[in-house]
Amino acid sequence: MEIQLTKTAPSGLSPAVQRTYTLTPTGGSGYSATLRLHYRDSELDSVTESALKLFRYSGSWTDEGRSAIDTASNWVEKSGVTAFSDWH
Repeated sequence: MEIQLTKTAPSGLSPAVQRTYTLTPTGGSGYSATLRLHYRDSELDSVTESALKLFRYSGSWTDEGRSAIDTASNWVEKSGVTAFSDWH
C-alpha cells in the first residue's frame, strides 16, 4: 500500500481537517483493511473533534462514518475498508 499525505483540506468538503490521504494498493487484490487516520488538534479548522468521521473520494466525497475514534491520541478509524483512493 502506498500512502501519500497532503496537509490541506480537501476541495468541496467544509469544515474539514487539514489532511487528505491518498491510498493506492500496490500489487495483489481483494484488500480489506482497518484504516486509522491521524490528525493534529491545530488542523481541526472549526471541526468538532468528537464528531469526526472519515470521507472517501470517488467522484464526490462520501461519508464513510467511523468504527472508532480516540480524541486523546488524535485518530479516527474505519474497519472493513475495501475501496482505496483519497480519504479524509
